[in-house]
Amino acid sequence: MLGIFVAKTDAGVRVAVTGGGNGVFRHAGLEAALTKEFSPAAVDGVAVNAADLTSDLHASAEYRAQLVKVQTKRAVQQALGNA
Repeated sequence: MLGIFVAKTDAGVRVAVTGGGNGVFRHAGLEAALTKEFSPAAVDGVAVNAADLTSDLHASAEYRAQLVKVQTKRAVQQALGNA
């Protein structure tokens, strides 16, 4: 339904979202928050706009917006070895 890619590099953090809209896109707010503090808690203060996501028979845009945050937190936990 939705996939998240998180990469921490010397240039900063990249967050890509797939399955939430028309193609793959990066989320600048999550990237900025995670570049500042690479922790699952940093995701909490970031807004994910449901208007940027699609609704279909599998999930509403609002559900997908929440799922972006949940999956991003999980990806960061895994990257930190806390999965």
